[in-house]
Amino acid sequence: MDKSKTVFFEPKIRVKMLEELVFPSIFRSSWEKEDKIRALYRHKLRVATCIASIEDADDREDLSTVLDALYAHYLDLIEVSPAEEEEGERAVKEEFQRIERAVHAETPAQMVSEAEVSPAVKWIRARIGMLSAQVAKNVYLDHPFTEEELEHFKKELNRVERKLASEPDSQVKAELSEEIEVLREHLVCF
Repeated sequence: MDKSKTVFFEPKIRVKMLEELVFPSIFRSSWEKEDKIRALYRHKLRVATCIASIEDADDREDLSTVLDALYAHYLDLIEVSPAEEEEGERAVKEEFQRIERAVHAETPAQMVSEAEVSPAVKWIRARIGMLSAQVAKNVYLDHPFTEEELEHFKKELNRVERKLASEPDSQVKAELSEEIEVLREHLVCF
């Protein structure tokens, strides 16, 4: 990975990005208080995981202290009670655990079929995953698609389906077709 890409993964840079960009954006957003708490905590957990990978104990402790202070500062700005903070953090931890369980549940099946599928099918699988994530995000945030977004989403889904149709028949193709149908069913709700 080139130098410009690795810089964004350095813990010091990530804490600085939280301080200057991410946390202020969340604070100024028009989101509900509980959504702000969850977003702040999600970012804190991700950066804390990155900080935990630092080998130097002093640097690790210093950055953890800065991160905790930054998080506490924004919770104070939002005027969060300890009960609200605890509820938001618990919800995020449960969300992370669900995601982790889902990833571990899907990994063995994917490992078996990865060697057998073409790069085009891998791309299709990844694209369907991205589209599924977009639908899940909109459902989770209770944010309906605009007409323009919905039209773009349908076009993208049709494009992926056409690309899948050109692939030879296989179990993976059947599974991906089912996933596309599930996405279409979700679109009916919007």
